[in-house]
Amino acid sequence: MQRHVTGLLAGLTGLLFAACAMLEAPKAPDPSATFSTQGRLSVHYHDFASGKEDTVFGRFDWTEHGRDVDLSLLDPLGQSIAMVHAEPDHATLRLSDGRTFEGASAEDLTREALGYPVPVAGLRAWLLGRANDPSIKPTTDASGALVIHESNWTIHYPDAGMPPRRIDLSYPGPGVSLDLRLAIEAQNGS
Repeated sequence: MQRHVTGLLAGLTGLLFAACAMLEAPKAPDPSATFSTQGRLSVHYHDFASGKEDTVFGRFDWTEHGRDVDLSLLDPLGQSIAMVHAEPDHATLRLSDGRTFEGASAEDLTREALGYPVPVAGLRAWLLGRANDPSIKPTTDASGALVIHESNWTIHYPDAGMPPRRIDLSYPGPGVSLDLRLAIEAQNGS
């Protein structure tokens, strides 16, 4: 089960948080980065085939330098679980147990580690409150919150402020359903 949870957090590079007590102050954003953000996350996972369900909590640190992305996933105490480095044509995922995965993209790595792709490429746009595909226009729900439907994900922004301070993401399947909650604590760039 621990291996699956570690893989889940690693695959959610990005992924990137509610109900997790903060035990350390967030690092200051990297001033040389073109975009960086940090925060807390919670992930609720349900595998339809096995019936397994789990909820995990952690922290994330996302930093971009041009088109390169570094994502660190940490447990609630700040210990590293996984590190992802993604370039336009190559990505590396290193788990805390020393295992390393390499592939053409972060989506390929999540497919290898989890059995399905996580849309890491879209996450930067979602962290900024917009769709990755410019032809997709956000809508509003009954409460007036911004909602984006993209790559089989529903991205919900419960607060109207931009940049967003909280993002709720859901993936209904097939095979697995995921509910992610991201609480943004620090953000730099756009």
